[in-house]
Parts: sequence; C-alpha cells; structure tokens
Amino acid sequence: MNRDFENGRSADPAGGITRRHFLITGAAGLTIGVAALAGCDDNSKGTAPTTTRSYGPAPSTTTTPELPAAQVNAFVHIGTDGHVTVMYGGSEFGQGTMSGLAQIVAEELQVDWESVTIKQSVANPEVSYFTGGSSAVRFQFGKLAAAGAAAREMLLIAGAKKLGVAPAKCHAQRGRVVVTGSNGKQSVGYGEVASAAAHVPVPQDPKLTDPAQYKLIGTPVKRPDIAKKINGSAVYGLDVRVEGMQFAVIKHAPAFGATLIGTPSVPKGASAVVPIVAQESRGSVSKGSVSAVAVVASNTWAAMQAASALEAKWKLPTNIEQFNTAALKADAQGLLKTGAAILAEPAVGDAAKALSAATITIDATYSLPYVPHACMEVLNCTVDLRAATCEVWAPTQSATAVAGLVAAMTKLPPDAITVHTTFIGGGLGRKIENDFVAAALQVAMKIRKPVMLMYPREEDFANDQYRPSALVQVRAAVDASASASASASASASASASASASAISAWHYRNVSPSIFEQRGFGGGGPDSQATDGSTALPYAMANKRVEWIAQPGTVPVGFWRSVGHSINAFPVECAIDELAIAAKLDPFAFRRGLLRDNARSLKVLDTADAESGWRKNLPKGHGWGVAFAESFGSLVCHVVEISDVTDASLRVNRVACVVDCGRAINPNSVEMQMQGGIVHGLTAALWGEMQFDKGAATTKNFGAYRVMHLADMPKVTVKIIESGEGLGGIGEPGVPPIAPAVANAYCNATGKRMRSLPLFAAPK
Repeated sequence: MNRDFENGRSADPAGGITRRHFLITGAAGLTIGVAALAGCDDNSKGTAPTTTRSYGPAPSTTTTPELPAAQVNAFVHIGTDGHVTVMYGGSEFGQGTMSGLAQIVAEELQVDWESVTIKQSVANPEVSYFTGGSSAVRFQFGKLAAAGAAAREMLLIAGAKKLGVAPAKCHAQRGRVVVTGSNGKQSVGYGEVASAAAHVPVPQDPKLTDPAQYKLIGTPVKRPDIAKKINGSAVYGLDVRVEGMQFAVIKHAPAFGATLIGTPSVPKGASAVVPIVAQESRGSVSKGSVSAVAVVASNTWAAMQAASALEAKWKLPTNIEQFNTAALKADAQGLLKTGAAILAEPAVGDAAKALSAATITIDATYSLPYVPHACMEVLNCTVDLRAATCEVWAPTQSATAVAGLVAAMTKLPPDAITVHTTFIGGGLGRKIENDFVAAALQVAMKIRKPVMLMYPREEDFANDQYRPSALVQVRAAVDASASASASASASASASASASASAISAWHYRNVSPSIFEQRGFGGGGPDSQATDGSTALPYAMANKRVEWIAQPGTVPVGFWRSVGHSINAFPVECAIDELAIAAKLDPFAFRRGLLRDNARSLKVLDTADAESGWRKNLPKGHGWGVAFAESFGSLVCHVVEISDVTDASLRVNRVACVVDCGRAINPNSVEMQMQGGIVHGLTAALWGEMQFDKGAATTKNFGAYRVMHLADMPKVTVKIIESGEGLGGIGEPGVPPIAPAVANAYCNATGKRMRSLPLFAAPK
C-alpha cells in the first residue's frame, strides 16, 4: 500500500494527468492511454475495433500531444523490470471488476497474471468511469483490450529491432518478444525494450487476440483485492486518516420534508454544529432546504454522543400524520384503478379483446415494498479543503461525479481537485448518490479543517434513497387450443415449435414512483428504471399491453441492485407460473413453449431443467420453483427447493443457478456474483421492507431488519453457459429471478399463492 495514501495523501501517478491529454513516458518504461472516440464504448465480443482511436508516445517526457475531445478509459504502464501496472478507473465493492478488467489487458499483452499490479486511479475523466448497471466489464472491454493490444504491438516492434529481425518474425509470449521458431532462444523481455517502445508510433487499429487463443480470459485467476481484504490492508472510507482531521456525524430532520428552525447551540463535547443544505430534491426533501445538521468533534464517538444530546427545532410538513405506509399503499391502489397510464413499450395486438374471448385467464395483483440498501458500510466521506486545493476520499460509485460536485460547491478549478475512490463496503446503488459527499464538503467549508463525516447506522437506514415500491396488476390468458399445443410440443422435444402462442393476452399495469422524475429526468415518457423487466420479455405473446403509472414520490427513491428488474421479475415470473397452473402445465414445459423461438433463452431454461433434477424426488413438505429473467445483457434461471414452511418462515435448501453472460472473464467472479445476488435477493424477498409513519422510516438498525445469516444460506450451484454472445453484466442479474422462484416454490409446497413481498414480516 502506498504510504502516502495511508497518511491521507496520494502519490498516484494518474493524479498528474491533465484532462484532454494522455501520457506516454519513455524514460522509465512504457505508459499507454486509450482515447475512446465515438462508437467504441463496447467491444464485448472481442472483435477488432472498427473506429479510429489515437494512441502514441509523447514527443518527449515533458510534453504531451493535444488530442481531440475524447476520454481516456485505461492506462497501461510497463516498467523497465517488465512489471505491468494497470490503472483502474472504476469502483471495487466486491464485484471483481478491478481484476476482471486487468485480466483483459494482461491477455492482450500476453503476460503472466503474477506480473500484473492494479492501481486505483484518482478521479480523472480520461480514466474514471461510473460503476453501476453491471456495466464495467462489458462497456470497458473494448477500450482495455485495445490498450493492451496496442502496447503489445509497440513492444514487438521495439523488441524486433533489438533482436535484429522484422517484427513479423516475432510474437509475444509471457512478457517477452520472441523470434518465432527459435524455441525461445532468441527473445528479449518487455522491460528491456519498454523505454524504446514508448517512442514507437502507436498502431491505430491494433489486432486483438482471437478469443479461441485466450489464456487468461475465462480463467479463474486470483483477485488481488481479496488478499487485502483478508489481511486488513484494504483501505475503506472509514480507514482514511488525515493529519489534524476532525470527525462529524449527521443528524437529519425527524421526517422527510421537515426543515431546521435556527442553528442549535453546540452541545457539550462538540466543537461545531453545521446546518446541511440539500443539494438536490428527493421526494419530500427539497433542494435548498436545511434538512440536516452535522455535529463536529475530535473523534467519532464524541460526535455521536453530542449529536444525541443536540436540541434542534424542526418545522414539520403539513399533514405529516397522513404520511405513512398505509396511505402510500392506498394511493397506489387508487392509481391502479384510475391512474393515467403510459405505454412502457408499443402494444401488440388487442390484449383487452383477447382477454374477453379467452377461456383460461388470471387476474392477479402483486405488491412490492420500499426496500433500503442496508449496506454494511455506512455512508462516509473525508474532505481536506485548503485555500487552493481540495482532496476527497469517498466510497463512491462515481468519482468523476464527486469531482464535479466539489468543483461546483467550492468553485475550485478541476485541476485543484483530487478524488480518491476507496474500497466500498457495499454500494448496491446507494453510493451512486452524492448527498453524503455534499454534507462532508459543507462541514469542511465551514470549519476549514480536514474532516471525516459519517452517517450513524440509524441515520443511514432512516435517510436512504429506497428501492421504489410497486403495485402491479397482471391480467393474462391462455387459449385452450394453444395450451394443448404448447403441452404437446414441450413433451415432444425441447426445440419443437408450437403453431400458436401459448399466451393469447397479456395486460401488465405497474404503479410505482419514478427514480428519474425525482432527479429531474422526467419528460413525459416511461421511467426505464420502473419498467425494466416488464418490457421486451422473451416469451411469445400474441397480444400484449404493458403500462406504467407514476405514483407521486414523497419517499426518496433511488437505484437499488438491478432496480426495475428486481421489481418486475416478481410479478412477471409469478404470473407465468400462475398461467401454467391454470393451463395444467408443468412450469418448465410451459416456459419451454413460450421460448420456442428464442434459442439462447431456451438453452438456459433447458440447462436449468437438467441442473435441478433433484426436484423430481423431493420429500414430503418440500417444494420447488423456477424463475427466468434477462437483465443487463445476461440471462439467468434459478430453481429453488424450500422446506419447513410455516406462516412465519421457510427454509431455502438449495438453488440451482444457470447464467449466460456471453463470456465469463473470470468464472470465479461470475460464480461469486451469482451467489451474492441470490443472498441479496433472498434477504429482500423474505424480509426486506421499509415502512413509514408520520413521514419517517420506522426501521433504524439491523435489530429490526433481518438479513440472510450463514445458517440461512442454501446450497448454491452455478452453471455458466459460454454462448459467445456480447458480454452481459454480472453484479445484478442474479437478483431478479430469486424472489419469484421462492414464491413459486411456496405455492408448489403449500398450494397457496403469495403475491406480496416480503413473504414474511420483519422481526419486532
């Protein structure tokens, strides 16, 4: 670990890279940046780039060439000792992208994994990128592959010159330039020619490695962040220390929308009380309102004790008594019946007419609650604000957004701002937001000393930006003839096609708050964060209408792992099961008929069928359920087994998971993310909920918010399908299918249909 970072300062070389430039230095090795021009955001299939990119060494070690407006996405440095350093511009919170992206570079460079070091970059629009939406590897693949390939070709040219042969007679092998056919006897190490390679003109379209020749991609390499997390050397936000720093804790208003009446007196043990102005509107919290204060002291405990003793006066919103969970649900129910709906996607056929003519129908309403993020690491941020500079350390999912916020609030120029992304102890979408950064900045601007601000656990729970609630009605139909056709084709073979659609009508109506509207992104159209998972379904439907109704947002809502997909997979997959039961069809057979023209989805379903053969011989009292969902470019099917079902609980014994993410860069990471998504989704499905009373969240800590424990953990098997399709995401796709799979298993075991989440009440 860099000692300066331990002391709260960073000597990271990326900090000196100016915007609109990339740096190639030749004196101490080769550093290469990749400028991404239009059209090269994704190269997920590993094919050669089709757009022009600029690569190249600087004319000297002290000047850099001017580039067109472009964004550098990765940096690769090769030292004179042959060691490779890959700069990481994202956020690492357990998903494994820090090592996955470096694997891509190492593959193209043809170097051993042991010779690679990964360094976290400071915020830099040429290097950094937003981490969310399961986008890191699939959107950065092409840029990083091109960076590695360009560096490899430059090294080959420099190495060939040193060996006295033509570059075409050489190839790269394990960090060396080798004369082909010499059995390695004529070769030179990268480190010996790195400085010379820095002055080689950079290839505009470097040739990428044929996926059939991959050695590292697809291999379960060791993740370097894991060792740091085990031995305690990993630096999280709360580990940062800056000389002379103060500590602050936040105390919010007792209800959403309440505002401070006068700055309270500084309590005993504290050094300052700083009013916190909301920088953005969220639900009932308005931009510009003073809805919180920060209490500053010499240590965190003193600040927490002083905050508890703080005597602050708040103006409560009118009708605060009516701001509760029951009223929010009643409002949604009214909107479901009479609200103005927006089409989430173009309608197909006439669903209403088909429903009226159908012989087998369902009419089911499903409800999902507001859900907190409940990250293990509470929100925190450290700021060192000086007269002409500002340095920030934060567990953020978007370092460049933090840098922009700092510039806007402090009026400092971008080059005077340094933002360090620490390891993150759970992000889940909550740390995309910057309210905690803005609060820390305001304290630093007031006291003019370095300060770490944190949210006590109670403040973190009660002032979250929750996953939106949803109330969904599904009216669907199966024609008797289509049902028989689907049954016959399914029993004949997995690939047989039916002559007619198994679903003759599908009318889907979703009432939920809008994440985008709360952020000022509304425009009259549907909010994709609300409708994802209900549109572009893979199932064959003859008549379809999908509607969304925006519920006015009084509760602050935000991005939550898999967002709309985690909401809509529940009603969609439960309704599919209900249709199967109504049509007297096996859930697998019914889905197989619906996916008859979708070979990729069908393969995932059939593999899940094969992987869950245990379901055919379950003991009495056990049940099984299946659910399928496509999200973030990946296809996932879960089959679960449950037992010990009571009115208050059940046990999930095992989960068979099948995932097609196109290509697995690191199979271990894919497996771990599927397991993590299952655990996260099970917590939400079984117990996850936030209720509200008098404008405030009622759950304040883990004592009243149950999460999956080790003793609750089912046996999970993960089968990865390498389809060769475009890269899909991994961090989020494991979540959506688990809730409906458990609900379907509950019905299989008991004959009762559960249509509301969570399935069980939280502990009292």
